[in-house]
Amino acid sequence: KNESDSNSDGSGAGEVSVGSLGHPNMCRRPCVYVSTHRANCPKGSNCTYCHLRHPQRRTTFDKRQREFLRNLSDAEMLSVLLPFLKSKAMKMPQSAWKVVRLLEEKLQLAGGPQAPDTLPNLVSVLEHMNFSWLVTLAPCKDDEDLVLAMDELRMQYT
Repeated sequence: KNESDSNSDGSGAGEVSVGSLGHPNMCRRPCVYVSTHRANCPKGSNCTYCHLRHPQRRTTFDKRQREFLRNLSDAEMLSVLLPFLKSKAMKMPQSAWKVVRLLEEKLQLAGGPQAPDTLPNLVSVLEHMNFSWLVTLAPCKDDEDLVLAMDELRMQYT
């Protein structure tokens, strides 16, 4: 696509990128060119970041939250993530539940549910993350079955 294909404000929102696939539940984080600079992305439709409008700035963990999450066991991390993933899966294609079931199986293999005390504001940050981003936090995110299930889910957005 060329510059004339984008919105007149130069936001690039009219130019969908590879990273926009599955927006808003499965897309990558927003492209810095499109979201911050309000300019056309030099990579155009080949950009691996999302070119579509996001209602708010991407949430990030503060230092205490990062340290807290880093110190969780696999079972604790999955116990923290699964409620948020289930909530988001309710508004997604049925194949999102395949991802949830795979993570529930991993949780059982890791010793079953173990709900740690959470930090203030951690719930708010996790609620604002999309499904895909939450899955990348899972300790088993590189598991072959999980990767295939995520790819299958992404394909439903094409």
